Amino acid sequence: MKSLSLLILGSVFSLISFVGPVHATIVVVEYAGSVSTSRVGGVSVGDAVLGRFTYDTLATNLNSQSENGRYRGGSASMTVNGLTWQFAGGSNHVLDRDGTIVPFDVFQLFNGNGTGNPDVIGPGAVPSTSTLDVTLVSDWTFLTSALQPTAGELQAMFDNNVQFRIHSALIASEAVFADINSISISEISEPTALLLLSAGLAGLGLFRRRIRS
Repeated sequence: MKSLSLLILGSVFSLISFVGPVHATIVVVEYAGSVSTSRVGGVSVGDAVLGRFTYDTLATNLNSQSENGRYRGGSASMTVNGLTWQFAGGSNHVLDRDGTIVPFDVFQLFNGNGTGNPDVIGPGAVPSTSTLDVTLVSDWTFLTSALQPTAGELQAMFDNNVQFRIHSALIASEAVFADINSISISEISEPTALLLLSAGLAGLGLFRRRIRS
């Protein structure tokens, strides 16, 4: 009876692992570039910029317009000369050039500021005042809707020489603008899918060990 129970348990776990959401949803972008404009002490034009931003492609669109997406979540960071500005839990904005709002594609990740939105953390950052944006603008159609771009769409935008920059890091009344020269894009599988897969394998392993004994 115990062996039968273990068999059922292992089979169920394996089936869930097989049909479950094994696709990746979290897009991670690591970037490098250089400062194009600076009004921040210790940061000069030409200084190297390193950073990272993430977002969930399956986040819920909070905007009812079909060509204008707004999403919660995401994070971004920027480091220049050992100075780092960052936020987590910001907002994403996606505009499709086929819409009526603007004649081009836009993807933007920003801290948002204001009630309920995260503040930028970093040297000289002022709560509810400082902002940090990552913006991609393309004159070509790479986004097909207001959905968050896949890793492939993001890569296509960059490969076709779109304007890709840290739009601004506003620290009080000062600002840094940086052009991005290179990016590395990856996707992270959903933790639930990996958890279910591990549970399924463990269930089958336990069943086989029980049979042998």
